[in-house]
Amino acid sequence: MSECVYSLDSYLTLIKMSNKKRLLVEGRSDRIHLTNLLNEIGAAKKIKIDTAKDLRGIDKQTSKNNRAKIEYVHARAGNKENIYFLCDREFREFVIDDKLHDNLPDHFNDKTMFWTLGHSLENYFFSIDVIIDSFKYLCFSEYKKQAAMKFREVLEASFKLIASITLAAKEMDKSTYPLSVIKWGDFTFEDDSFSLKDYAQLSWERNELNQDLFSLINKYLNVTRSADIIISSRISRGHTGVIVLQRIFSACLYEVGRVDNEVAAREAANEFSSLAEKNISTALSESWSRKVKINEALYPELLINKFAI
Repeated sequence: MSECVYSLDSYLTLIKMSNKKRLLVEGRSDRIHLTNLLNEIGAAKKIKIDTAKDLRGIDKQTSKNNRAKIEYVHARAGNKENIYFLCDREFREFVIDDKLHDNLPDHFNDKTMFWTLGHSLENYFFSIDVIIDSFKYLCFSEYKKQAAMKFREVLEASFKLIASITLAAKEMDKSTYPLSVIKWGDFTFEDDSFSLKDYAQLSWERNELNQDLFSLINKYLNVTRSADIIISSRISRGHTGVIVLQRIFSACLYEVGRVDNEVAAREAANEFSSLAEKNISTALSESWSRKVKINEALYPELLINKFAI
């Protein structure tokens, strides 16, 4: 689908006149990842994937919110059984009080409407084997094996930190802001623990916004520390998780290599941290698709089964 070829109402007309199986997802990266998966399991030809990103909204809400576009089409598609919908779960059915609770431990669907299991589609990548398989493939360093071992050790603490970063950004209404601030050198490994450094030791510019971010991260760490790693990984914003995990792996590269050769270790950390998100996500998507094929990774199974059989 070319960008904005259809309005929401003209898209409704299209699907009501067609018998071809279609899937409407929120963004273009969702389409790419699902196409990769369907190609891997041999079902790509059975479905046409469209994106809400490429549909013109009809009001203020649907003009800027892809989920709202999907919900608009879903509500008006009638009983058509050849059109399916996948929305990001985001924060729905998570409860945040003195600890995290997940009121939806399994996939949600309402006939043709499906939600991702975690915050977004990228959260399916948050399996240790998928992450390490992808990161080792992308990493050009003699320290990557030791870094992968260190990364395994800190993964649980990493997801609790990422969940806290996600919730802090949500409270600030600045979902992407932490990614412009947090760098690989801002993490510390001390006494077999892993955490963000103290504020005075961070590379951050000293201003009120950064102070608020740091304070809120610590506020939510008091909530996430007692949470199960699965819940922490599911509530974490997908894109935030991908980038922060990349930077944590970079920190692991430096940590395991600095005693042997500090210059080489720093170079490896900088090089891996500078990889584009598109490259990281591509590797994660490929590894995830292969592991789904051999039943070693979670995926939107109820939805995919509509096309794979």
